[in-house]
Amino acid sequence: MIHKLLTRGKNRFSLPFFLFISTVFLVFTGCIPTKKIVYVEAEEGGKTEHQVQSWEYHIKTGDRFYIKVTDPETSISFSQSTAGIAAQGDKTNNLVQQGPSVHDYLVTEDGQIDYPVLGKIPAEGKTIQELITFIEEKSKGYYSNPSVKVFMTNYNVTVLGEVNNPGTYQLITNHPTFFDAVGQARDLTDYANRSSVKIIRKRGNEITIHYVDVTDPDFIASPFYYVYPDDVIHVTPLNVKKFSDNNAIPLFLSVITAIATIISISTR
Repeated sequence: MIHKLLTRGKNRFSLPFFLFISTVFLVFTGCIPTKKIVYVEAEEGGKTEHQVQSWEYHIKTGDRFYIKVTDPETSISFSQSTAGIAAQGDKTNNLVQQGPSVHDYLVTEDGQIDYPVLGKIPAEGKTIQELITFIEEKSKGYYSNPSVKVFMTNYNVTVLGEVNNPGTYQLITNHPTFFDAVGQARDLTDYANRSSVKIIRKRGNEITIHYVDVTDPDFIASPFYYVYPDDVIHVTPLNVKKFSDNNAIPLFLSVITAIATIISISTR
């Protein structure tokens, strides 16, 4: 019966034709359309404008900041001056060593930062820009035109799944975006499902899970364009990757080889 089925109409079941159909199948199941691997894709030849949502992070206890107050005329900062060191005394419990040349200051349980010369600085509840403005005003009693630099040093985001270098990254910027985090992870792979990226976000005691489409231009105007401290970005694979990882393609090739061998023998 099998022999009759295989030999019925040699042109219809010829080996070259069968192999051609199999090759086409593999090509189309293994290829990923370009539109699936681009970000915020607009219509071809078109121009779109999006208003990014206004968002500011509000400081909480446990946050850490790199703070540097400098006199532009002398280039001396509070932490470098003799007065600053004397004022600091033994109050170093809120000073965290991040590296060989970078220190950051802790927002303590009372919501304040203990900084050289300036003393206690209320920080909890403020935005980073409000903290900068407060420090500038307080520093004018020492410098006529102080230069203030403030960066949050515990702005950590974890990127997992279909990225080239998954891990937890420290984002040294006051307004980090989704693309800043993905850039640290060396971009998404070609197999990443960009239309359904999972973002796990913790706000206080509440943890929420959201799915975003980063190929949609409207993503720029969404509340997930900016990332929050301790966000987790999990990128799932496309179905074509799942198909490949489940050894379906090797199995299919084995079946094709077996059938091709049977056809070749039966049609001699």
